[in-house]
Amino acid sequence: MARTLRLFDDGGRHPLVLFHEASVPSAVFGAIRKALSSHQRLLLPARVDFPPGPPAAMGPGARPPGGLMTTHNRTGWGYYHMLQFFAFDVFHHSALSDAEYVMRIDSDATIDARMPDLFAMVRLRGAAYLTPVGNADCGDIVEGLPGLAYAAAEIYGLEARVKRLVYRKACRPGTLCVDRGKLCVLGFYNNLEVVRVADFIAPPPAAATFASAVQRSLGIYRHRWGDAIIRRLMLALMGSSVIYLDELAPRSEYCHRQFCVGARGNTRTDKFGQVHAFELAAG
Repeated sequence: MARTLRLFDDGGRHPLVLFHEASVPSAVFGAIRKALSSHQRLLLPARVDFPPGPPAAMGPGARPPGGLMTTHNRTGWGYYHMLQFFAFDVFHHSALSDAEYVMRIDSDATIDARMPDLFAMVRLRGAAYLTPVGNADCGDIVEGLPGLAYAAAEIYGLEARVKRLVYRKACRPGTLCVDRGKLCVLGFYNNLEVVRVADFIAPPPAAATFASAVQRSLGIYRHRWGDAIIRRLMLALMGSSVIYLDELAPRSEYCHRQFCVGARGNTRTDKFGQVHAFELAAG
């Protein structure tokens, strides 16, 4: 983390807000403060209390759609609460009460080449959002989501904004393709993102209608709808200005686990340490 922040050229002006659950040991914060002391960046721990189970409206005996062991070795409902938090709740957290923009970077992500002050650059461009790259989710984990977005858009005559993000998966002949023919929705890869906070605190009517419908449906918990897909649908309904990382920082490099995006191209490192180029999942 310290190396990542040293490569972010904002002069330490912006605090690091560390969202964490109550179970994080206090020693972790001491280690992080020590790592950050050399470049004098303010650390603001921000506690998030996720309930142990699902929303009460799901009823007793509810189970996560992915089973009790879910993504990234999170057990129970923790991963789903995280999706809900980053899709909606983070913008209302008191730690961001005076923030104009927030830059998210996950704890398992790194900046591996010098990166300019994205806050200043996104603000100068008047953009609502910055992302490294597009992505897509397909099949069961988007079940019902495009319908909610389309219904909200239809009220305000914005159907075209949703239609362009939904497609059927086509695969090259002879290739192994588990999602062949399944419904897919485009999103933005948001393990690193810069977001204008006010847009998501009080979104315009179509986006607000969609956000309310998503939360009432409990689709995040029932189907594992991803915050990355929800984010792009919200931005589309708002008609927001979006910038890609390579437009502002073409010499930077950002990695999330085995995937890297940046000056050296888009690469994936397999379990044998071999590096492969990959095409963007979606534009």
